[in-house]
Amino acid sequence: MYTGAVIYLLVMSALFGIIIGSFLNVVIYRVPAGRTVVKGHSMCMTCGHNLAAKDLIPIISWATLKGKCRYCGAPIASRYTKIESFTGVAFLISAICAYKTAAPALVIFDYPEYTFGLVYFVLYALSVAAAISAMMIYFDTGKGYPGVAVWTLVLKIPAVLLPYIFNIMGDRGGVLNALKSVGIYLLQTGCAILLIFLLFLIGKKKYGIGDLFLDISILSLPLFNLYYYFRNQWIEFMAFALCYGILRSVTKGTSKDKYSGIIAVCTLLFISLIHYIYRMLITA
Repeated sequence: MYTGAVIYLLVMSALFGIIIGSFLNVVIYRVPAGRTVVKGHSMCMTCGHNLAAKDLIPIISWATLKGKCRYCGAPIASRYTKIESFTGVAFLISAICAYKTAAPALVIFDYPEYTFGLVYFVLYALSVAAAISAMMIYFDTGKGYPGVAVWTLVLKIPAVLLPYIFNIMGDRGGVLNALKSVGIYLLQTGCAILLIFLLFLIGKKKYGIGDLFLDISILSLPLFNLYYYFRNQWIEFMAFALCYGILRSVTKGTSKDKYSGIIAVCTLLFISLIHYIYRMLITA
């Protein structure tokens, strides 16, 4: 019944992900440099020439220019295209996992549960983008940044409140229950951060404020219930936090540390696919 809407959702999610990935390249470069991400022209890192719109078409511009600057001929790092492609794939995976709840809203506009599903998916996809920017900034600098962590919170808290906003799923307890849900989210995040801190302490590793910002950005993803909740959210979330914390504490201070965020995000995307297959099997 919704085949057209599903195809449209999948295609547009992948394309939108590629576009967002292009923006993430700006975020990843400018945030550590203390520069704004909403103003200023993109430029060649070698000759400093401002890039035209035709130079900024994600993936296509890099391919047509054969990986070289149009103006000075200097090589353009392929990582920009890789980040764009990775974000597109991440958004596509997110859409595959969410199409049953999100796609119907594209053709039925007056059903709150469908609208909820679409908005929840959008908030999740943008949180994935935040996690990708956090993992790459950490890869480059070994630090987490407050702006990305705040971005994560700005996306996650509305997602927690959505059932109350749309008055669905039996959540009719009003403001107090809504605040309780936000409190539970903050408590879960706090418990996970404490666990990771203790693992750092046991391993005699320093846990800095940058680590905190990175972990907030990563840990928001498994708290999106539609994508990672199998049976018991608390147990599953803390199990992930334990594995993630061990990875972070073991690699901290080594050459492998910069990969910890990338491994975590890739693992979570894989888990979301496994969760999708699990949901399909139990509802078949």
